[in-house]
Amino acid sequence: MLTEMIPSKVHVASLCKYSIPIVIVQLGINLMGTTDAIMAGRVSSMDLAAVALGNLYFMMVTSFGTGLLLALDTVISQAVGSGNNRGVSLGIQRGLLLVCPLSVVTVLLLFPAENLFTLLRQPAEVIPLASGYALASVAGVL
Repeated sequence: MLTEMIPSKVHVASLCKYSIPIVIVQLGINLMGTTDAIMAGRVSSMDLAAVALGNLYFMMVTSFGTGLLLALDTVISQAVGSGNNRGVSLGIQRGLLLVCPLSVVTVLLLFPAENLFTLLRQPAEVIPLASGYALASVAGVL
């Protein structure tokens, strides 16, 4: 009974094989902000602060939609594993139906960045640069 719960080499290899694309995407998303910070840090401390603030706001706004869409990974994976082609199709369809309104809401939440930064009493000289960074990130949502 206990041996059934211990994963075999085949299970671990299969898990690694299917999880690698998800890990790569998550690393890529996080490394974009890191790369921006490295590049901005070479320009000035003001630009570094703006990129950090803008990226923080962008990640905060987009993480909600990303979390909702990641739930579909489980639904679609279970359908694939059970050979349920209709379930796979429905999962993909629901994902496409979710991504359109979520993208619109995300874009709309990125536009008031300047007002929000002012409300949160961020340094006045950083606000235009940080809100510009957040608005430039809109293209990545669409």
